[in-house]
Amino acid sequence: MQGNQGSQKKDIEIGSCPFSDAMKPPKGHEKYTDKSKCPFQEMQQQPEIKITDGSAEKKKEKKEKQPKGGCPFMSSEKKRNPPLAHLEEQYDTYYISPLNYLLDTRGLWMLAFDSKEVKKGPIKDRRKIFDSYPIYLKSTLFHDDENTKKLRQCEVAQRFFVYDKFREKGNKLLQKQEYEEAIRYYERALGCFRYLEVVEPPEEDSEDEQTIQDTTNLTDKEKKEFEDMKKSAKQYRKEQKEFKKQYKSLMTIYTDENVKYRGVEQIEDEADKEMCNSIMYGLYLNMSVCYMKMSHFDLAKKILDDAGQIQKENSQYLFRYSQAILYDKWSTYKDLIKAKELIEKAINLSNVENIFKQGPGILKLMGLENAKEIYVEHAHKVMEALKKKRQWIIDQIEPVFQRAKEIDEIEQEMIEDGKVPYEEGVTDVIDQEDMIQQQSETQKQFLYRLCMPQLTQEHQEYEIVKEMVNKYYRIIEFYAEQKKYDQVKIAKSELQRLLETVQTMSFFMNQDFINYDNDEQLQELTQKYQINFSDKKYIRRFIRICREQVTELFGQGKFNFEVFEYAMNDYFKKKKEQEERNREEYLKQNPEPVKPKQQSSFLKKTLFSSEFWMQMFVLLLVMAGMYYFNSNSGFIGKLFSLKK
Repeated sequence: MQGNQGSQKKDIEIGSCPFSDAMKPPKGHEKYTDKSKCPFQEMQQQPEIKITDGSAEKKKEKKEKQPKGGCPFMSSEKKRNPPLAHLEEQYDTYYISPLNYLLDTRGLWMLAFDSKEVKKGPIKDRRKIFDSYPIYLKSTLFHDDENTKKLRQCEVAQRFFVYDKFREKGNKLLQKQEYEEAIRYYERALGCFRYLEVVEPPEEDSEDEQTIQDTTNLTDKEKKEFEDMKKSAKQYRKEQKEFKKQYKSLMTIYTDENVKYRGVEQIEDEADKEMCNSIMYGLYLNMSVCYMKMSHFDLAKKILDDAGQIQKENSQYLFRYSQAILYDKWSTYKDLIKAKELIEKAINLSNVENIFKQGPGILKLMGLENAKEIYVEHAHKVMEALKKKRQWIIDQIEPVFQRAKEIDEIEQEMIEDGKVPYEEGVTDVIDQEDMIQQQSETQKQFLYRLCMPQLTQEHQEYEIVKEMVNKYYRIIEFYAEQKKYDQVKIAKSELQRLLETVQTMSFFMNQDFINYDNDEQLQELTQKYQINFSDKKYIRRFIRICREQVTELFGQGKFNFEVFEYAMNDYFKKKKEQEERNREEYLKQNPEPVKPKQQSSFLKKTLFSSEFWMQMFVLLLVMAGMYYFNSNSGFIGKLFSLKK
């Protein structure tokens, strides 16, 4: 009996009713046939009530207030360099700095403080080197405060601490997705070691100060007037200098003469130079990520080129460069092949680089703990992008081949019926002069020369869309100067939608059917549809069909009406102005011959001219009519006679 009870107790589950079906329920439990309704079970399911006096919460608050421990030499995660991660595909756009209005030449001639600047010649010819500098280097011109000037005179090791503060601040803003502000701090960090500065010309004393006038022969009144004039002139020069100093950025015209480059290359000590290069290398990579986040892929490539001058055989550099190509929607099929080669090289380098032989803690500190996995994932993305790009090209261009083939079949049917087919812009007739000139040219040169008028012909719809893109850039520039970054973001998103249409239009406008053998997709379709691109008739036909596709895309576009109207008005205004300029130039080169005035006598002009006799004949007819009506035999004469 006891053994049976022991076995029954083992079958009882913890937390369930202690009175199982095998045991006889105690008094008062007979009605609870359902175990879930057992009062013991309900007690077990109730939460445990704890009496607290608030001491635990106070301890928690104290813990939160206490500073966190950690290595003082390790930066926080928010301030670390951006990790190796995938980005978003966007269309590359031109970077517009909030300082553009200070760097641009538009309107600055009116603000030029010194009239001597105008006499030195056109400003474009005087700033060729300056215009070659990237925007992130030009921005360092405005880091001209006294503290920055003193910092640049310090040693490299001392400058590093200030640089690191700017870099960490930029990293923090980058993680917060405040890219515009992050770039400002990255540029400040860059300006610690590499910058442009304005070299002020030596101040020349005015002629009034240099010449000493003899005042011995002057009267007291004249002397007093002369002294007053000197004081007023001195005060004017002082105010002039203060005004120029206050509005220096607006009044300065930046040219190759007054802007000098200061960089790492000018550091003499090799150890300091090597230290600077390693510092700048990491900064360049950070800035490239920030530019890519802002959809400025060309600028990211430019700053990566600067990094490549320091070291090209680096997996992080190759990975970032491959990203700048992959995530730019403007990238061509050949560009993506280059991205594939770069990431493959990066993967191979990561297997032998010393940095990846470090422990996981060091790799995490440097943001490289998942580098190899990211590299492989990126390589897969590049391969997928190549397939998509290839398919996109075929989807766009194959309808053109189909249409050309249909026209060819219709043309053959017309010839069989004895009709002469005509296609606008397409003819088989070759001039005799073209045949003679063809003898000294290759086949491709001959085709380019014949098709050049058609290739260079302006396409109105395409030009209007490009003008819309320019208007969006003007809008972005305006809001960037006002530092209204929310409006800049809205304008950029609309621009991205417009660029999708522009990309497809540009694809058709820039198709090169003469060099089709350099394009894999064109070669494939040429063989499929048996098109002879050595015949100029087919070249011209394909160009015409592509331009028709552009017109069709324009009709299907969904544009911002206000920007569209603005662009339309400006386009036709510019077109009219261009036509007037062309006409003026033509008249200058080909003046119309002035006809000499014929000297004729008075009689030749009057008496012997046909106009004179015609006028006389009409006058005689009028007089005869009046005489007839006024005579007695006429109607009016009879009427008067009846009244009498």
